Amino acid sequence: MSYLRFEHEDILSEHGRPYLVIKNTYQVGHIFGWKSGVAFDADEIASLPHPIEISFSRRYGYKGPLPDWIDIGIPILSVRLHEELIKAGVTTLQTYSAVLTNPADAERVNCLAFNIAAKHKLADATDEAPLPRLFRQEENVNSVVVHPDIQAALSAAGFNRLTYRQPYSTNH
Repeated sequence: MSYLRFEHEDILSEHGRPYLVIKNTYQVGHIFGWKSGVAFDADEIASLPHPIEISFSRRYGYKGPLPDWIDIGIPILSVRLHEELIKAGVTTLQTYSAVLTNPADAERVNCLAFNIAAKHKLADATDEAPLPRLFRQEENVNSVVVHPDIQAALSAAGFNRLTYRQPYSTNH
């Protein structure tokens, strides 16, 4: 089975500068890291504000859509992408109400903060014991890995700004 590394695509100007600045952090409530691949416990979840507010700004006159997936700091995804991932059989996401806020113009965009509660080695995948459809790669928890069926489902649903690459080598 050939799993794929799943990434967001930066929205850049013609000069390679980001159109969006997400003023994100790694800590909210009692949660200090969102990329462990381990489920949050009840106390951690209870410590989260509702919604989690994350500030952003638009640059260079950009008025286009925000990314559907941002896996930095507190990872966030669009409600629409979450719905498609669930339809495609993803069961490893813990999600929390969030809102992106732009203080310059009071723009507010509802989204979801997320934790991927699964971490695996690619070498562990077999036909008899497949890995989850979406997980963090144990060899590099910054790497989110998806089953090829997820790529097909998201492409069919019109998510054209997501990037898929080969997972990081397990021979590092």
